[in-house]
Amino acid sequence: SEVKVSATTRRFESTVDPRALYAAAWVNLAADELAAFLLLLVGGLRRSEADLLSWANLNLTGGTVRVETTKWFTPKSRESTRTLPLPDDVVKFFTTLRAAAPDAEFVLKGSAPRPAGRSNFYRANAWKPLTTWLRKQGVTTRTPLHALRKMSESLIYAAAGIESARRHLGHSTIATTAASYLQSGAATVDLAAK
Repeated sequence: SEVKVSATTRRFESTVDPRALYAAAWVNLAADELAAFLLLLVGGLRRSEADLLSWANLNLTGGTVRVETTKWFTPKSRESTRTLPLPDDVVKFFTTLRAAAPDAEFVLKGSAPRPAGRSNFYRANAWKPLTTWLRKQGVTTRTPLHALRKMSESLIYAAAGIESARRHLGHSTIATTAASYLQSGAATVDLAAK
């Protein structure tokens, strides 16, 4: 089956190396901002998904994050309900973060949530300082936070293909993934890498 992309599609072009950005984040960001960064870049979560992510949806023993309907959040689509693996360094970070706030309901600190279904209200305190930091790192898109999600998708696409990228992001169709998230050009596979 062929994936059709319209002529008006704006493909994602990263101006920043996500691996360099990842390394810099660990050194430069406060814990809450780093948590938000990791949920968007590593988890590929939408800002709304990360903003209302409860600790109950972060399985630190299993190393996964679950996006699903909660008291405060409704996923964008059926496909947006998903479980995503997290690498060991990220699990270790969130384990330490959880130990520091054992009574917290949400992963990210912020104001009280509004009922599910409300318009774009973001409760987490991390979004503004993270946006400022990303701009200083050279992420020049109009929506730097969303650029992290696009970087995440590009990394998954390069490593595992378009279907894995679609599932990672929770898109309904591969056409959505192909239309605006994939970087132009072919991916390089380094067969000498160990």
